[in-house]
Amino acid sequence: MPRHSRRFDRRIRRLLAQSPPELQALTREHVEALRQHDIATFNRLLALVRQADGDLELRNKACWLLGQLPDRRGVPALVATLNDPSAGWVRWVAACQLACLGGGMAVEALVTALLTSPDADQREAAAHGLNFGIHPRAFDPLQQALGNQDEKPRVRAQAAESLHGYCSPYYASRSIPHLLSALHDPDPEVRFWSVYALSQLAGEEVIPELERLAATDYAEVQYLHPVSEEAKWAIGEIRRRLEEGG
Repeated sequence: MPRHSRRFDRRIRRLLAQSPPELQALTREHVEALRQHDIATFNRLLALVRQADGDLELRNKACWLLGQLPDRRGVPALVATLNDPSAGWVRWVAACQLACLGGGMAVEALVTALLTSPDADQREAAAHGLNFGIHPRAFDPLQQALGNQDEKPRVRAQAAESLHGYCSPYYASRSIPHLLSALHDPDPEVRFWSVYALSQLAGEEVIPELERLAATDYAEVQYLHPVSEEAKWAIGEIRRRLEEGG
């Protein structure tokens, strides 16, 4: 076995040893699929992630594995995939793994895509990626995307969902007014995910608005349930969290 292959193999074994039990089977599955295509070094993994005409399922597995390896050399390859329209849905995987790797370059690439890309699919993928981890640089751009009435509703809805993780008092006090305002948005998907974010961030002060939606907003959200049902769940979630001291 060549030296670089042995080094990569050691890194994979270390990753498996450190992975939570629920991720070990997935990691083994991805590694085995990649090995069957002769991806046995880190450089080959990078090349596959960047391969514009590559098989999307393989690129998906490569992106996922790259995000699990603590190596910032993977960031440019993931950024290239995020910026590659031919990558399709794999751009969402690349965005998530960029957020998992973290660091200034990774987060800046996601923020730049969210705010400046002409491609709504890429902007939505970037907002989704910023759902993974707390990135101070991303907080204001997420709020900006949520409040931008010229933005596609699906991008704004994803920004609302991603704000739910910024639950420290400093961030929550700034995002709650924006999320409350979004409960009056004409698009039900934006309202739905704003309700969800409030369920994780807010206290009793938002319950009257949630009760209004629970009683009146029966708009359906594709693949999910009506806004009214989400509002009822959110009221219970807030009260449960407060009872537990959260």
